[in-house]
Order: sequence, then C-alpha cells, then structure tokens
Amino acid sequence: MIRNLHAEYKAMSLVLVAVVAGVTVDSLTKLAGASLGTWQLLFLRWLFGFALYLPMALYRPAAVRWGRPSVHVIRLAISLVACYCLYDALTHLPLATCVTVFFAEPLFMLPLSAWLLNERVAASDWAAVVAGFIGVLIIARPGAGGLQAPVLVAVLGAVSFSFLHVMNKRWGRTESTGALMFWMALTMAIATAPMGLMHWRPVSNVVWLTMVLVAVSGFVYGVSWITAVKLGTVSRIAALSYLALPLSYLIGWRFFGEPLQAQVLAGSGVIVAAVVVVSRRNARRLEEPGLADTRPATALDAPLPVSQDQASARSEGVSSAGASSCTSEDR
Repeated sequence: MIRNLHAEYKAMSLVLVAVVAGVTVDSLTKLAGASLGTWQLLFLRWLFGFALYLPMALYRPAAVRWGRPSVHVIRLAISLVACYCLYDALTHLPLATCVTVFFAEPLFMLPLSAWLLNERVAASDWAAVVAGFIGVLIIARPGAGGLQAPVLVAVLGAVSFSFLHVMNKRWGRTESTGALMFWMALTMAIATAPMGLMHWRPVSNVVWLTMVLVAVSGFVYGVSWITAVKLGTVSRIAALSYLALPLSYLIGWRFFGEPLQAQVLAGSGVIVAAVVVVSRRNARRLEEPGLADTRPATALDAPLPVSQDQASARSEGVSSAGASSCTSEDR
C-alpha cells in the first residue's frame, strides 16, 4: 500500500513537471518564432533534439535499431505536416488559442481510430467529438469575417498529430520506443535542413539558447510523461494535465500581452468538457482490476496530451496508454 502511494505521488509530481515543460516548449517556440521562420524553427528544434538522442544511440545501438524502414518514412511525412502546422500556429495565434485547439487531439483520435483500427466508439464519445468540434468553431469565429486561417492550420496540425498517435499503436508492434524517437529526430533534422537553410535568418545568442531550451524541455516533457503514465492512475494524470490550459493563458497574458478573449474561454470550456467525458470513460476502463492485463490497449485509452511542439512531436511511445504524451516529442 505504501509503495503504491509513493508511486502515485511520484507520478503526480512527474505530471506537473511534464505540464510545465510542455507549456515551456510552446512558449519558447512562440518567442523564437518572432525572429525566425517556421522552417528554421523546425530545423533547429530537431537538430538539437537529435543531439540529445545521439548519446543513447551510441551507448545502446540495439535500442534504436529499426524493424521496418517504411514506418519511419511514413512517420516523417506525417510529422512534417503536423510540426509545421504547430510551429506556424504558435507564431500566428495567441498561445492560449493554439494550446486549446491542440488540446482537442484526443477527440480527433476517436474517428481516426474507428476508421484506421476498426475500434468501436461509444455513442457518448461521438457526442463528445461533435461538441469538441463546436468548441473549435467557437474559437475560430466563422461568423466574424470567415474562418481564421491560423486556426484552420492549428486544426490540421492537431488532426495530423492525432493520426500519428493512432498509428503508433500499429507501428509499436515492430518498432521500439527508442527507434521511434531517434529516427524521428534524425529524419526530421535532415528533411527540414534544406528549407531551414534556404530561409535562414541571423540567429542571436538569445535565440540559440532559446532553441536549446526548447529541445531540452521537450525531452524532459517526454521522459516525465511516459514515466508518470507507467506509475500513476490514468484518471488522475488526465485531470492534472488540464493545468496546461490556465498556465498557457497566464503565460500568454503575462509575457506576450495576450488578453483573455471571451470566445476562447467559451470554446476552451466546451473542448475541455468533451475531453473530460472521453477521458473519464476510458480511464475507468483502464483502471478496472485486471483489465489492463487481459486486453490489448487501444488508442482511446490515451490520457490527455499537453501541448505542447501540441509535436513531434516531444517523446515517442508505442502503447496507447501513453500515446498522446509520447508523440509529443515529435513536436
């Protein structure tokens, strides 16, 4: 009992670390985006990310050995779209708005898992998906001169990350977590290098340091979140992850001068309510005695993601229980 309680407290502490690290990634990326282009941001983020994973590959080559090269090629293509949309949205949208839209990733995962994995989705979950889309529309304000293009870009990024989360279940059967993380960082650094160098802008010492901190914060996020998922109770982890929203609102107001807009707060409330419905139902399924040991995990069991670089995209996992957090290292 004492051991379980200690593990739960440790998990909650790690979730708090992950929440702070995830919002830090987004905030620093937005800060660097004021002086760098999107492609240059992506290139530097993944270049430093690869540098963090390189020691692991050199120390334990077997941990990053791939099984199917095609998996990493497909992941690269999806992550390029997802990460570009995320970084572009962070540059052009208020921090709170961007974080809120990407917070809806679990809702986008539901129809994708039904389509790609033939998983059954309850009627209440479908209702939550519809409610979540309404929340996004409230934020996008389609009646105020048409849909905002940056919001649509953010939605495309969230859908792309959701697709990546869902497919990680299938890819995780042949690829290790280390391989998914290492080869994503390497291929993304290589793929973004031509455009990043072509659109290169002078980088100040402060921005160099900022991008290093983005990569380090992303690494801390991934390690903390994955470990928390292994140690803690899914419903409590999901509940604490909601702290990312008020934290992003506070940082946006304090450091970026972003006022709290009524439609963003209203849309956030709808999205959070929809995600709560989905996460609670699936958390109960995971926490039923013996259930986790007697059935395969599904993409619907994922706890809420913290937006994170909402990557590539921060550290990669293969179990559905940690899908949303794991792929955030892709960001």
